[in-house]
Amino acid sequence: MLMPDATAPTGTKASPFLRRLVLLLAVSALVILADQATKRAVERNIRGRTVRVMPGFDLRYARNPGAAWGLLADVGERYRRPFFVGVSILAMAFIVFTYARATAEQRRLRLALALILGGAIGNFIDRMAYGYVVDFVDWHARLFGRVRHWPTFNIADAGITVGVLLLALDLFPRRARPEVVATLDSRGERAEGEGSPRPCRGEGGREGPPLEDPPDAKPDGAAVEVRK
Repeated sequence: MLMPDATAPTGTKASPFLRRLVLLLAVSALVILADQATKRAVERNIRGRTVRVMPGFDLRYARNPGAAWGLLADVGERYRRPFFVGVSILAMAFIVFTYARATAEQRRLRLALALILGGAIGNFIDRMAYGYVVDFVDWHARLFGRVRHWPTFNIADAGITVGVLLLALDLFPRRARPEVVATLDSRGERAEGEGSPRPCRGEGGREGPPLEDPPDAKPDGAAVEVRK
């Protein structure tokens, strides 16, 4: 009777890249679904009116033919749409390329890229289907006697903004903690680091000030030449 080999692999494990790819697909899909669902709900229920959520925060249907926050909205349709479609495709390709080169330890970077990719695809769907992007989040406040509105935005814009903020945080290097290497000398005593001074023990076993080795002293465990 043949016994199974205990050293043989019992199953096929996914590669590290495939495991990291799950995060990209899951986060991007979540942003896309939330973005498209909220946009279609606003189109059906809020078009032509404003819904007050709380002071300073309204839901208002708006069409944005430009980029985020209404940029380049005044450019002609003949040039604007091909420009945004081309830029969106290049941006999404660059995000996927950068994500593929990220290491497993760069979790914040990978999360940021996934959020940005989901937001870019969400707005890209609107541009391809309608030629404009549906916005609906309206923040406003009274400043200097006038009500001033922040440019309307959507869930895709929010995902892109959060991703960019995470990228900015990832640029700051993390301060590494100093490591102390503990070694044992020839007598089995613990010494912190190489070349650290040994304490001098006086009468009664009490420790005195550190005693430095003389320049010509032999290290512990070194051979000593004996002349006859």
